[in-house]
Amino acid sequence: MVKSAPALSGMRNIRTMSGSRKGSIPHRSESIYLRLYMLQTENDRLDQEFTSVKKRRLTLKRRMDEIRKEIDRLERQKGMGLSPGALTTPRHTARAGPKPMPIRY
Repeated sequence: MVKSAPALSGMRNIRTMSGSRKGSIPHRSESIYLRLYMLQTENDRLDQEFTSVKKRRLTLKRRMDEIRKEIDRLERQKGMGLSPGALTTPRHTARAGPKPMPIRY
């Protein structure tokens, strides 16, 4: 069975040095500060990634809701036998800009 693209392993599945517990310095009592620093750095990176994933998920949810509304609108249009332009909503309405003011000296 062929895997789809999202199911394949990628860069996000690669463990970091601190995650796999293989640093360049042997584990001795002197290297506890380095280990602590590496773990804090890894934790900060994962926290930032978690925040970006939450934002991306919210964006995807909004887009999926928009698509669902559009599908519902088109299905209603198809069910009523209306012309293609009958239920369309204008995407952009022209906004009235500021009125030009005459300059009088």
